[in-house]
Amino acid sequence: MINEVMIVGIFHDEKGFIKINGRNYLQISIEVEKAFINSEGNYEKDYVDCLLWKGEADYLLEFKKECRWLSVNGRLERHEDKMYVFAEKIKYLDGMINS
Repeated sequence: MINEVMIVGIFHDEKGFIKINGRNYLQISIEVEKAFINSEGNYEKDYVDCLLWKGEADYLLEFKKECRWLSVNGRLERHEDKMYVFAEKIKYLDGMINS
């Protein structure tokens, strides 16, 4: 079985650090637009909680004002009845996407 997730969206919110299995993770929220239009003609959005560890967390905290568009590759894991994307690789897409 393969547990792999890829999300492309807008950095929305930094929610601080949480500790899981003795490691500190930075919890962030990424705004992801759905692929279809609702009955009012608008794209709805989901907010996906991601956890970043060590270097990725440090980089995002340092440059979060400049980091708007993110591509996150990782895996889904449940912790205390909540599902998270544990980020394994992040690409910062601001130079590639005109917003």
